[in-house]
Amino acid sequence: MKKSIYLLVLILPIMSCANASNTENNRQLSAGGDSTGKSASAASGSNINISNFSDIIGIEMKLIEVYIDGRNTNFNRNSLPQGLKDAYVIKFDEKIVSGMAAPNRFTAPYTLSDRYHLSIGLMATTMMAAFIEPENLKEYEFITYMQNTLSWMDENNHFVLSCKTAAGNEVKMIFEL
Repeated sequence: MKKSIYLLVLILPIMSCANASNTENNRQLSAGGDSTGKSASAASGSNINISNFSDIIGIEMKLIEVYIDGRNTNFNRNSLPQGLKDAYVIKFDEKIVSGMAAPNRFTAPYTLSDRYHLSIGLMATTMMAAFIEPENLKEYEFITYMQNTLSWMDENNHFVLSCKTAAGNEVKMIFEL
């Protein structure tokens, strides 16, 4: 009985936050934008050419591919379980990167040392337990890669982060705008 009450106390605030977020997203979508406040054409990436880092500020990007040492990890966004369709999403603001891992939210400071060199600081995350986790990319791996980011680039209108694993292997994470 105590466990049931404890779960309700934890779940109700989370559900109400998610509901409030969905209401805000629906309001923005009906106004012709997306959940980031960008127009529908900007959110789809169809008209975005990334020539400067500032071009992606405020745009929510979804991870679509991960390569380690040039080999595809077979991470497939379309095969994510229903409860994780919003996982592995990032958004850069002026000095902060934030987003959703699987299942936790994260935020971290970042710095650009020149045009393409990018460093992401220590991430703060929520601490929810993962009941479902993607097979080809665990949350701790994603967080590690993000914190070991070296640079960014534009590749065929996709935002690409070059990172390292904890063991020093090269990682390339490709995000769709």
